[in-house]
Amino acid sequence: MTADLNQSSDFGACEPRKEVAFRMPFSSQIRETGNPEFAVALVAVASNESAYVAEWVAHHLYFGFSPIEIYVNRSDDATENISRQIASLIPDLRIENVDHLDRGKHPAKCIQYSSYGQALHRLSRSLNRSDYIMFLDIDEFWTPRDLRSTVQVVLESAGMPSLAAFNWFIALSDIEPFSATITPLLEGIHHTNVKSAFNAKLRLRARTPHSVTPIWPRPTWSSSGAGFASGARDATRTTPKSFGDGFVIHRYYRSQMEYLALLGRGRPKDKSLVFKNNRNGFHAGRKNDPRRDEFRPPADAYLAYCQDLKAQLAEFDIQEFTPSAQESVRLRAARVLSNFQAMSPDEQANWSYLFTYIDLKSLS
Repeated sequence: MTADLNQSSDFGACEPRKEVAFRMPFSSQIRETGNPEFAVALVAVASNESAYVAEWVAHHLYFGFSPIEIYVNRSDDATENISRQIASLIPDLRIENVDHLDRGKHPAKCIQYSSYGQALHRLSRSLNRSDYIMFLDIDEFWTPRDLRSTVQVVLESAGMPSLAAFNWFIALSDIEPFSATITPLLEGIHHTNVKSAFNAKLRLRARTPHSVTPIWPRPTWSSSGAGFASGARDATRTTPKSFGDGFVIHRYYRSQMEYLALLGRGRPKDKSLVFKNNRNGFHAGRKNDPRRDEFRPPADAYLAYCQDLKAQLAEFDIQEFTPSAQESVRLRAARVLSNFQAMSPDEQANWSYLFTYIDLKSLS
């Protein structure tokens, strides 16, 4: 059984395959026994994600997220075109280009924060008191441990908390370019960082890409069971020992080539940076990390998930974009490699930590 959704036929499929009817978003059809009366809205900011955005949307529709809002910015690939093609078929998917936030007399200091602010303003007015909102990046995939339950089922079983935190599980086994997120065996490391779903009507004092701080104190339910230090929201006090009912797969590295392409994005808060500086080298050095664990989804749930994603991706009708989307990633990786190799020895020394455990000779 192959797990690469992008192999052979553009975005590919898991095998064996059966024809499956296209699944409408959560607001139109309830897959499991979750409460149809409340929604979990998902918000993402996307830049140069043309090779990945379709799988991300299909994955989260499958697990009950809807509506979904994607704010596209600073993209020179087909991210917006692909997203709008999908949105033409999915009523609850909304796409907005926010490049204007970079322009004018008072450009936004951080497009991500400004976009989240716009999303909260819109969604808090349209959603109900029982609804939730969650921020995720396109390389983050909310996932239930049983690979069956919708996010509504998990939140209901937790007692509908005002704040629900899900720890990162950083994938280490996705070493083939453009591989699928969910595989029969996913290796990775548990991490203290969380992504949180929060009640849509919660009055907020502060927000970050990871969580929010309510005006009035509210306890945070932790899916993994790992607790928080006093006042902390973005990360648990200790590394989780288990996945809990739900967690967030963070595709922090992907393949070596895709990792190089990632470095070329820089940092939104500092446009002067040549490379993205919040990485510490490829994950080959984590072989003996005590936080390592394995995620093995139930075989029947995995097959159903694969079949459904295959049907959704085919329905999106974006095959024409696939070659150029993947080529844009390769070109970004090549630019990063070229820029690094053109640096002086002293400059390379300043950035060398980012390229630890990367086989630069083979990638050349």
